[in-house]
This record gives sequence, C-alpha cells and structure tokens, in this order.
Amino acid sequence: MLRVSRNHVPTTASFSPLRAPVAQQVEGPLASRFESPRAIGPVALAPPASAPVPVTQQQMDAMSKLDHDFADAFTRFDAVACAEMYRPDAVFTDFDGVRHEGRAAIQDAFEKIFQDFRNHGYDAYLEPVQSGATPKGDGVFDVDGWWNLTVVDPALDRSATRTVASQSTVVVENGDEKPVAQYAADEVHWSDSPPPPVPGGH
Repeated sequence: MLRVSRNHVPTTASFSPLRAPVAQQVEGPLASRFESPRAIGPVALAPPASAPVPVTQQQMDAMSKLDHDFADAFTRFDAVACAEMYRPDAVFTDFDGVRHEGRAAIQDAFEKIFQDFRNHGYDAYLEPVQSGATPKGDGVFDVDGWWNLTVVDPALDRSATRTVASQSTVVVENGDEKPVAQYAADEVHWSDSPPPPVPGGH
C-alpha cells in the first residue's frame, strides 16, 4: 500500500484575506450543511499485497495535479472543468448520497451546487489537505482524500470551514507527454475526524 501526504496552500490569492477577519459560522440556507454534517471516522485503507504493485513518480504527480486542478475548478465554480476531470462513464456520489452517472450528469450536479452558492452570494474555497493511494494495478488507484471546504459570506463577514472526506477510484493513463489522472468513481462525505497519520508524511 502506498500512501502519500500532501499539504497545500490555498488555491486563490483572495483566500487568506477573506478568511482572516471572519467569524465562525455562515448563516442562511446553506448553514445546515455545516452545522449538522454527516460525520464519518477515519477511512481504513487496505493492507499491502504480498507483491507490491509498482508505482511511478509520474503517476503520483498526475494524481497530485488532479487534486490541485479540481480544487481550483471548484473554487472558480467551473462545473465544466470539474466534470472534465471525471471519466466519461464515471459515477459521482454527492453529500446526500445521490449518484450521478456519466460526465453530463456530474456536470449538472456541480452546476446545481455552484448555483446554490451564487444564489446566496457565497464564495467557496476548496483545498486538498491529504490523500492516501492504494495501487490496484494497471494504473488504477483507490484514493482516500481529505479536503477543507470554506464557505465565505462577504456581506456578513462570516465564514465556516468543514472537512470533506472522499473515497475515489482514480485511473492514471499515459498522455501525449505525461500520465493523466481522472476520477472513475468518487463519493464525498462531511467528516468531523482529522485525517489519519501518514507514515513519513508532513
């Protein structure tokens, strides 16, 4: 089993100035999603196989790029860019347990999420914190990820930050110049538990 720790800086320049003066809670229709999350415990990763599956640094770099690119697209409320990071036949399971099958349905799901934010004048910032990848062979990885999602209400000078846990299947394929990673399956939950420690991580 290979697990990789990734700690990141915010994806937009406006993130730190907005967070600094704000209070603890967002108020309004989206507040319930932050006050009463569906909590889960740390994800148990599979034990290593008797014969380790070879993993290249390029594959790990591709998955790290996928994390960064997705966080950036989410922060920009770009549903098209978010959906393009999923394979055409991918399945995305949202916070309410609803399955969205296929890239078009996934794009529509993100459009609705972002429209919800826009309707109430909220900004949102997604930040990848840590992920652990278990290679399954043939460029397929089971990935457990943890993200910080901060919602800011500039009008009221308030914010709320919650941890999001994701369980994903990521496929890394050879591109024209270097490997490219995409989500084949992705499920997200609110989490009240911190990520488990990663050996050698920081």
